[in-house]
Amino acid sequence: MLSLSVTTMTVLERIRQLSETLSAEEKRNLAAYLSSNETGLNRRPRDLCGIWKDGFPQDFDIDAALLEIRGEWQREAEETMQ
Repeated sequence: MLSLSVTTMTVLERIRQLSETLSAEEKRNLAAYLSSNETGLNRRPRDLCGIWKDGFPQDFDIDAALLEIRGEWQREAEETMQ
């Protein structure tokens, strides 16, 4: 009978555990792969046009929101300068 002991392990912990069995060359290849994905060298840029279209209500007034944010920044800058 097969008995499985359940241990809670994060994905990163499991990857670290598995990486201990890799050769030096395999570790270098894995590091190169992970770092190239991290910096986005092998990734095409995403088109940002319309990416947030469903993130805000239809009646959201972006210009009013930006005006409010800019006003807050201006007040904070003026307070800092005094």
